[in-house]
Amino acid sequence: MPAVTATRALAAGVRGAWRRPELVGGLYLLNLAWTLAVTWPFLLALSRATALRPYAAPLARGLQVDVLAEIVARRPLLGTAAQAAVGVGVAGWLVLSWFLTAGVLGVLREAPRELTLRRFLALAGAHGLAMARLQLWSALPYAAAIAALAGGVAIAGWAAFRAVNPFVTVAAGAAGALPGLVMLVLTTTAVDVARAQAVLGADRAMGRLLLRAYRLVVARWRATIGVQLGAGLLWLAASAAYLALAWPWPYAATAAFVLLTLLRQALVVARTGVRVATLGANLEVVAEVAVERA
Repeated sequence: MPAVTATRALAAGVRGAWRRPELVGGLYLLNLAWTLAVTWPFLLALSRATALRPYAAPLARGLQVDVLAEIVARRPLLGTAAQAAVGVGVAGWLVLSWFLTAGVLGVLREAPRELTLRRFLALAGAHGLAMARLQLWSALPYAAAIAALAGGVAIAGWAAFRAVNPFVTVAAGAAGALPGLVMLVLTTTAVDVARAQAVLGADRAMGRLLLRAYRLVVARWRATIGVQLGAGLLWLAASAAYLALAWPWPYAATAAFVLLTLLRQALVVARTGVRVATLGANLEVVAEVAVERA
């Protein structure tokens, strides 16, 4: 059997997502419901704040930072509501994502006809806490990667600060950021590989599993990192398609507003599908490597 490649693994992941539209659609609807739930108090407060003043008209034409700043200055509680919505939304979705990731990986192992809500919930419950422990173990390498990224940019920028040509400063900053970016890509890839290993195997020691994932990423970097980069290209392609379609339309027109709203939701669905495909591709890589080594 030929060694698994990033292209073949990503193609398998895309097929897995395509054959499970109810999975992608369900994740999208859950995302939408969660967003509405956590932002609804802020939206109500914003509606009350703009009801008696001429703020709604400029906001209807798009994001107006100066208008929003004036509203928050007059209604400080609105800023508090926005911060609470962001904090609760991010923290809650992080916890929820542990179980969603476990459920998605679990059902991707099985035939599409096996996908039921009961089965998804059972798999999410079985592996969700393992995903949480893995997230905690990954905090240290992520912190090291971010520190390397920030430190590299700062040092390179300081070294090129006196350069006459501003492009020299930009190039130096980019070069300084490169080690940190490599560490971020490596860590993100290893964490996704460890997630697949946690679902496919019986090892529950997440620290050891993450180290094994790093070794696999280094040994099979073309396949593992290629999956991440390929998924990133798919994500960017969906975003570019949205911008190409949405850019010519004025925001304020009613028909255009409806069209833009639909396009944005289609973009969220596409990005959700890309994430499901990425998880499926990592499952494919891990499973085929296990077969090769058996």
